[in-house]
Amino acid sequence: MIHILVPTDFSHDAYNALFFAAKMYKEEMCTFHLLHVYDDHSPMKKDFSDENSSKTLADFLSERASEFLRETCHRIVLDLDKNSLHDFKTTGCQGQLTKEVKRYVDDQAIDLVVMGNKGQTGAKELYFGGNTMDVVKTDLKRPVLCVPKQIDFVPLTKITFVTDFEEVDPKRLTHLAKLADLHKSEVHIVHILEKSNLDIRQAENKDKLLSIFRANPPIVHLPHNGRSKVGIIRDFLAKNGTQLLAMTYHQHFFIEKLFREPIILDLSNLIEIPFMILPDDD
Repeated sequence: MIHILVPTDFSHDAYNALFFAAKMYKEEMCTFHLLHVYDDHSPMKKDFSDENSSKTLADFLSERASEFLRETCHRIVLDLDKNSLHDFKTTGCQGQLTKEVKRYVDDQAIDLVVMGNKGQTGAKELYFGGNTMDVVKTDLKRPVLCVPKQIDFVPLTKITFVTDFEEVDPKRLTHLAKLADLHKSEVHIVHILEKSNLDIRQAENKDKLLSIFRANPPIVHLPHNGRSKVGIIRDFLAKNGTQLLAMTYHQHFFIEKLFREPIILDLSNLIEIPFMILPDDD
C-alpha cells in the first residue's frame, strides 16, 4: 500500500495533480490523503457573514473545507471509474501549510507528496514559488512530485534523473526505482561534467546508483558543461522525449553548488513534464 498526500486548495491545478497521481499509480494499491489547510485569510472567507450566521468563522471554514473535500473525493472516484485499488481519505485543518503537511507526513507515514504548480491565485510561481517550494524546504524526507498545470497523463516510458554523483543514498531513491519498475520505464541518468572525467568518488557513486536500478539498467549521459546547464537539460529532455524529470534537493548547495545558477526556477518555466524532487541525503 502506497500512501500519497495531495495538499489541495480546490483549484484546477490541485485537482489535476491528484488526477495525474491516481493515473500514474493506476495499477497499485494506494491511499490518497487529500489535505486542505486553511487560515483566517482563506478564500472561502468571502462566503461568510457573521451577521447572518450563528457560526463562528472557524466553524464555517471547517464545514466548508469538509464539504469541498467530499466533493473532490466524489469527483475523483467517478473520474477514475471507481478504481478498486484506490482509497481516499480527507482531512481539513486550520494552521500553516508547511507545518501541517510535515505533521501529516510524519503521523500517517506518507510515501509521496504530490502538488500542482499553482494554486488559487494563479501567480506565476510555477514549481518552485510559494507553497510548493516551501514544502520542498520543509525537510519531509519524502519525494515531492510537482505536476504542471492541466497536463494529461501519458505512460512514463522514459524517466530522467539529473545528478551530481556527489551523494547517492539508496533509501532516497527507492521510490523512483519502484516507479520505474512499475511503468517499465527506460531510465536515463544525466550528469553534466565539470571536468574531463568523473573523479574517483563520483565514479563510485555512479556504480552505486546503477546498482539501485539493476532491475532496469539505466543509460548514463555525460554531457560537458560548455553553456547554460538549464539549456543542456532542457534540450536533453526535449530530444529524449522524457515524461518525468527527477532531481535530488540538496538543502545547502542545490542551486549554488550543483548548478551555480537558479536552475530550478529556470527549468520550471521551460519544461512541461512532471518534476519529482527527491529528499536530501542528510
